[in-house]
Amino acid sequence: MKPHISWILGNGNKCSLIGEPWHDFWLQFQRQGRGNFDASISEYVHQQTGQWNTNKLVHTLGFHAALYIACVFQQPPLKPNFQDRLIFNTTRDGNFSFKEACKLLQETAPQGPVSAGTWGKVWRCRGILPRIQMFLWKLLHDAIPVKASIARRLRTQLPPCDVCGLEVDDAMHALFLCAKARQCWLVSCLGLRVDALPQEIIPALGFIFEQLESDRLMIFANIMWSIWKARCKEVYEGKKMVVGQILRDANSLNILNMCALGSGLTLMSRTPSVAAYRRDTIPDTGTICKLDGSFKEGEKAGWAYTLYMNNVLIQYEVCAGDATSPLHAELLALNFAIQANISLGCCDTTFYTDCETVAKVLNGALSPEGVDWRVYLLLLDIINVMRQHTGYSCCYIPRDLLVQEHELANIARRRDLKARGHTFPLFHSI
Repeated sequence: MKPHISWILGNGNKCSLIGEPWHDFWLQFQRQGRGNFDASISEYVHQQTGQWNTNKLVHTLGFHAALYIACVFQQPPLKPNFQDRLIFNTTRDGNFSFKEACKLLQETAPQGPVSAGTWGKVWRCRGILPRIQMFLWKLLHDAIPVKASIARRLRTQLPPCDVCGLEVDDAMHALFLCAKARQCWLVSCLGLRVDALPQEIIPALGFIFEQLESDRLMIFANIMWSIWKARCKEVYEGKKMVVGQILRDANSLNILNMCALGSGLTLMSRTPSVAAYRRDTIPDTGTICKLDGSFKEGEKAGWAYTLYMNNVLIQYEVCAGDATSPLHAELLALNFAIQANISLGCCDTTFYTDCETVAKVLNGALSPEGVDWRVYLLLLDIINVMRQHTGYSCCYIPRDLLVQEHELANIARRRDLKARGHTFPLFHSI
């Protein structure tokens, strides 16, 4: 900031002849000076006559500089009754302004490798979660905790990668050049060949940001975030990076973001609370719905629900069909139970499940990001319906309180059944 700071001279006791900016040519004099940089201006002035001490000027600045300053300032520009005052040139009153200083720094700072328009594209891309946008910002400012970045700050030897042990653990290697990262980019929907990218992280990201449109930029950011999270789990928790799981996590983020943007949902609008999703008993009054799903690899899935009003069974349903996981079967049971309650006009119903993940997600105690991406669409439909019916809630209870529903779901799965009614059928006779 020195070029924007200067002195208004008073008695000359504070401002130095060489080391301080009190005239337009002080930098030139500073380079030529060979004397005491801390000597004040008043020390170069005769106290009796108020004229320059030319011998001292020549000794400090050299003959030509001393002659120049004596010609420009024939009389020392001092005001004996005032103190020297340091001012900030860009403000009207001369007082320092942090706002003006920031403007000056922005105007004079060198442009980064990523243009402002490219950054605007990243910030405006609604499909990128805020924490992933912040991760990109940190990445482009060399602020993510890879070993190479830490070693540069501590001035130690650059350590090797913890995952492959072959190359230096910097950001470019961790996110693109490491063996697992290469595989992820190659088999992803982007089909990115990292060897064609610049070998430094900032030019590489700048090139990618300029090439991709918003939808593909979102996919790229989610894949990179998933690689980073998987790498952190391997380094700090000992969980091996699996390419398929990394891409599934990235796909789940893609589906979540696209569906949420399309439906206008706020998935975590409720306050996370453990007490909100867990119950140890089922009340005898009110409208309650108990449900369960049954899943076995290579077979049909089954699910069942029972609906009670003031402890009186008013409806049940068992069904078999296709599902991809136990969570999928549980969500199918919940979806059928919700539709049944809507058709019967039940406005205040509590749904009880032995799947803690479902209860946590629907109560906002767990982010949907960790849920299997294959059930996202169904999960978002359920969230949307429960937002519309504010009287509906979902609670987790232990398996031993859902023995009847568990057996019904198992029977539906084993026998490929579909039944609905108001009294329990005799399944053993079928």
